[in-house]
Amino acid sequence: MNKLAKITISGAAGTMVMTGGSELMSLIFKENFSEPDHLETMISRVAPHLSKQAKKIAGWGRTLLWVLSLQLFL
Repeated sequence: MNKLAKITISGAAGTMVMTGGSELMSLIFKENFSEPDHLETMISRVAPHLSKQAKKIAGWGRTLLWVLSLQLFL
């Protein structure tokens, strides 16, 4: 398996684990621990002209990029 495939699989797995952990924390503590939701809030403060859908996509995209960038350094 080449390096790009390993990075992609690791990034997807890491994102799933991180999202699952956030959902579990949200259920336990009855608060919102979703990284994409928090990133969407921050994006809306920086770029309020974007649509809600664009902010949500940007939030999820940034989360995925963060996980993938971590894989490049491991």
